[in-house]
Amino acid sequence: GSEKYPRENDFEEYISENSGEKNATTDMLETRYYFRVDNNALEGALSRLSCFLTNPLMDADSTDRELNAVDSEFKSKLQNDSRRSFVILQSAASKEHSFTNFGTGNDKTLRESAKKRGLDIREELLKFHRKYYSADIMKLVVVGNHSLDKLTEWAVSMFSGVESKGNTKPIDDTPPFGRHELGRVLRYESVGKRNELRFVFAIPEIKSMYKQDPYMYICSLLRRSDEGSLLLYLKRLGLANSIASYHYGLDYDGFNLFTVHVYATPSGIERYAEIAHAVFAYLQMLAATGPQKWYHDELAAICEIDYRFFVQRDAEDWRDFILTNIHNEYLEPEHVVYKSRSSSTFDPQLISKQLQYLTSTNYTLLIQTKKHKGVECTSEEEHYGIKYDLRDLPTSLTSDLVVDDTHVGCFHMPAPN
Repeated sequence: GSEKYPRENDFEEYISENSGEKNATTDMLETRYYFRVDNNALEGALSRLSCFLTNPLMDADSTDRELNAVDSEFKSKLQNDSRRSFVILQSAASKEHSFTNFGTGNDKTLRESAKKRGLDIREELLKFHRKYYSADIMKLVVVGNHSLDKLTEWAVSMFSGVESKGNTKPIDDTPPFGRHELGRVLRYESVGKRNELRFVFAIPEIKSMYKQDPYMYICSLLRRSDEGSLLLYLKRLGLANSIASYHYGLDYDGFNLFTVHVYATPSGIERYAEIAHAVFAYLQMLAATGPQKWYHDELAAICEIDYRFFVQRDAEDWRDFILTNIHNEYLEPEHVVYKSRSSSTFDPQLISKQLQYLTSTNYTLLIQTKKHKGVECTSEEEHYGIKYDLRDLPTSLTSDLVVDDTHVGCFHMPAPN
C-alpha cells in the first residue's frame, strides 16, 4: 500500500476489477513494475503505481508475506535448467563483481540472514527505496488509447513526485571475467537431458554500437547451416544438432558477454575438444576473410523487408520493447520506438575488432550434461545445489590452440544470394 492508497491489496484489486494483470521482475541491474488494464481505468492504475513509487508503506505484515512469495518463486525454479545455467555462469565469474550476486533471494538469504545480523527487513527495504529509487535512473513507458497530450499530462502530474537523487546506479570497477576467470572449463550436471557447450567470451559493452550492430553480422554467420558453415561440419561428424549465438542483455558499463552455444549430441560432449577446435577454426576463417559488405547488405535487405511488412505489436509488446530501448543512453530519440536494422552502418573495422575478442585466449567453456564421464562433480553451488567441477582448460584449447589442416577448406563464407 501507499499513503494515498493504504489498503495492502488496493492496486491488485483495482487492476483485477478492470480486466487487467500486473507483475514485477528484477534482473541483474533493473527492476520493472508493469501492468495491463482496461483503457478506461488507466488513469487510476497510474495513480496507484506512482504513489507506490513515491510513498510506499511497506508495513511489516505485508513485507513478511512478500518474503514468503519470494521464497516460493525461488523454490519453483530449483529444477529449471535455464535458470541453473545462468547461475552456474555466475559461479565462474569473479566474486568481486556484483554479476555473481544471488539474483532472486530466498528465506535463508533474506529472513534468516537478517535475523542473524540483527537487521529489520522492513527498514532495510525503506533504506533501499530511499537510496536507489531516483528519477535520474528511472524510466516510465505509458501506452494507451488516449491522446499524447492526455498521456503526457498524467505522466507529469503523477510521477513528478519521484525524487531526483542523482545517478545512484552501482558501479563495478572489476571485470567479472578477467585473466583469472578465463581459460577454464566448468562442467555441471543438468536436471533434464541437456547436452550443451557454451563458449563464453568477455567483450566490451555494446550499447554504444547499436547503429553498426556488429554482432548481427557475426551471429548470422555462426547460425548458418549451409555448405561451409560450422553447424553443417559438426552435424556431419555427429557432434551437434544446432547452434545459437548471442550476447547477454546486460546493462553493465564496460563489459558484456558473448556466447557460442552448441547443442551437442552425447558424442559431442565426450569429444568437446573437437568442437572447440572447429569453433575457433570457423572464427579464424571469419577474421581472415574479413567483413564482407555484400553479406551485410543481404542482412540489411532482409531487415528492410521485415520493417516494410511489420506486424503491429500489441500494447504490452510495445511497452516492453520501448522500455528495453529507453534505458540505452546511446540510443537516439527517433530510434526508441523502432530501430530498423536495415539502417545499420557497415563498419568493417568494428566487426574485425569484435572478432579479435572471440579467440581461444579469451573464453571460458561451460559443459552441461546429465553425467560427465571420467569427471566427478564434487563442488556444489550454494543456492541451487548444482553439482559442478571447475578447472583450467588444457593449453591445447587456449594459448596453444592451433587450427590444423583438418579444418582448412571446411569453412568458408556462404555464396551470395
